Amino acid sequence: MGGNSGLDQRETQMREIFLLRKIFTSKQRDHVVAAVLVIVLGLIFWRLFDTHIIKPDNYGNLTTGESTYGDLPFHLSTISQIVYGKIFPPENPFYAGLQQTYPYFINVLSVPLVEFGVTQRNSIIWPGMFFSLIMVWAIFFFYIKISGNRKVAFWGTLLFFLNGGAGFYYFARDVVFKNLINNFLSNPTNYPDYTHVFGENIQWPNFVSRIIVPERSVLLGIPMGILILYLLFLRSKQKKVINVGLVTAAVLTGLLPFSHTHTFLVFALVVPFLAFFELKKNNWRSWLLRWVIYGITTLTIASPQLYEIITHIGGSESFFRFRIGWMAKPGFVELVAFWFKNTLFLIPIMVYALLLKTTPVILKRLLTISFVIFIMVNLFIFQPYDWDNVKFLFWFGIFGYLAYSFVLVYLWNRKLFQFRIVAVLLFLISVISAIPSIYRELNVSYQLFSKEDTALGQWVKNNTDRNSIFLTAPIHNSFVNNLGGRRIFMGYQGLLWVHGIPYGQREQEVKSIYSGSSNSISLLKENNISYVVVGPSEKNDLMTDIDFFTKNFCLVKKSENYQIFSVYKNNYLPCLLK
Repeated sequence: MGGNSGLDQRETQMREIFLLRKIFTSKQRDHVVAAVLVIVLGLIFWRLFDTHIIKPDNYGNLTTGESTYGDLPFHLSTISQIVYGKIFPPENPFYAGLQQTYPYFINVLSVPLVEFGVTQRNSIIWPGMFFSLIMVWAIFFFYIKISGNRKVAFWGTLLFFLNGGAGFYYFARDVVFKNLINNFLSNPTNYPDYTHVFGENIQWPNFVSRIIVPERSVLLGIPMGILILYLLFLRSKQKKVINVGLVTAAVLTGLLPFSHTHTFLVFALVVPFLAFFELKKNNWRSWLLRWVIYGITTLTIASPQLYEIITHIGGSESFFRFRIGWMAKPGFVELVAFWFKNTLFLIPIMVYALLLKTTPVILKRLLTISFVIFIMVNLFIFQPYDWDNVKFLFWFGIFGYLAYSFVLVYLWNRKLFQFRIVAVLLFLISVISAIPSIYRELNVSYQLFSKEDTALGQWVKNNTDRNSIFLTAPIHNSFVNNLGGRRIFMGYQGLLWVHGIPYGQREQEVKSIYSGSSNSISLLKENNISYVVVGPSEKNDLMTDIDFFTKNFCLVKKSENYQIFSVYKNNYLPCLLK
């Protein structure tokens, strides 16, 4: 009897030890899985940042990727303007004198790095890498917190970052069925991004290949949003109505207009909707106090930027337009086909998750508000550029792919072979388009600045007054603002249009000045323009009267393809011999 008693005692102890190990290992495994996701996705991110952020080539030129060719100059100019021009809050770097309403905090984080001697390139790469990895980590643990399931969190995180619509069909049609895989691998520039095929109206692109590097503000917006949701709704209930978590969440929400405006607008719906479900008959006073404190703190911090945004929108007729179906062609069938090509089975699976009894209550609430956001995207255009509505879909995707993964794991756990096959196919079909998309983005590059541009940008930075305004052709990659940090009178029209800036009059003034018209000199003085750049774009696109500038102004810098004239006599920059 004694021997059996001892054996039973040892078995009990072993069970207790195994249980403790299981609990410990479970917590540890969450971090291991998160680390795997961070490392795997981080390697892709690193390659993207390395190839896209003004990477020097063998000839001294600076190159970029396709997704960043249009966007990077805006961010680069903002950083240069703050560091070298000492302008803060920053102006729009493509329209001198107009305060910037674009959320600029992510670029502000690059400023101290440059001030301490870090290159402009690394000042963008380092914060970009850091916050992109934080985003992976935050989404994974956000998914765990809501679902309570590591598998749901793992597959959901992959689904979000490897999203893609029906582009794999067009890839198969253009490449696979024509036996052109080797051609695609060696010449990806000749093919479209198969998660963003304009000709087939696939408009919601892969997040990794098209969003995470060029749309820099999202690097702050998503992690901040997840932390806000955690502090307000997911952490253990606090006894005090006003607590550190509430105030922190309010401060972060107030900073969202400076960090990612679209997240702020989405949370203007999400937070009140989730807060409503916390209201109980016996706690309405404390509930009201809690949310009044939150609202007042948020609006107090956000008000300066909100004022600039509202004022800017009020002066433009291109914001907020009614349009059914976002970018879909008119018609119900066309609308359904559009969303199927862009999201495949995401929307029906979100509906299925909403109806499942086992779906967590908080997820059902997030799905409900997600569909409200989705309906708004399909009824209104909120920016001059229709495509920019996609920025509201980031959170629709975050909540939606959590539900998608939850359903996949639910099907897998049914342990029927047929259900598991369906789960695998649903996962593969959702991520397969991302593979050629990411490969293509990693292997397509364009020259953004020549070696000559780089040298001239350095000259501008070192030899001109930081308050100077330059006249250039309306291009997006001028060395003056991108590398020299000086204000330009007017830049690329496309970058002004997407921000709702009426540039028509200024565009006509630019043309008049370069043509050497009778009012050119008066226009230069009225607009406080200090220098005029004459280069290939000015000569080819604006029909520049070079004799006019040579006769009337001081040539202070000349290179192989460029001439820079000083409008005013400058003691520091003597005229070059004519």
